[in-house]
Amino acid sequence: MKIIKTICSTTVAALLCSLSFVSFAQTQTPAPRIYHVATFYVTPGLDSAARAERAAVLKEYHDKVTMKNELILRSWSMAHYFSEDSREFVTINEYANWNDVDKGAVRDEELVKKAWPNSKQRMAFMNKFDSYFTGHKDAIYSGSSSLTK
Repeated sequence: MKIIKTICSTTVAALLCSLSFVSFAQTQTPAPRIYHVATFYVTPGLDSAARAERAAVLKEYHDKVTMKNELILRSWSMAHYFSEDSREFVTINEYANWNDVDKGAVRDEELVKKAWPNSKQRMAFMNKFDSYFTGHKDAIYSGSSSLTK
């Protein structure tokens, strides 16, 4: 009888602990994600052939670098639709935390070298990439998890 009481009280205690853990886990707010926003300014006056070539260069970089960087949780790019500056092309990369932003930049460099192992070809590709833009700016944002849908 004493053994049964001990087993029952142990089982009840274990259940209470697991329920409190589940309750605690459900009330934890996830850490905010970190977003790297790169705004590029498109070179104006490109004809349709140059715009198609720019799209191919962006896609090649996306496939060979961005998609292979395991530290980037999500990435999306947007072309200007309506704003005060019609030259904007924005890329947003989502990271789990600030450390992953730093590590992600290092990983990007590794992937660029892997994608274009020949330094002359790598330089030629990056110069071509840069030729479609007059400049860019970077910003880092922290997500507000309580304001997401």
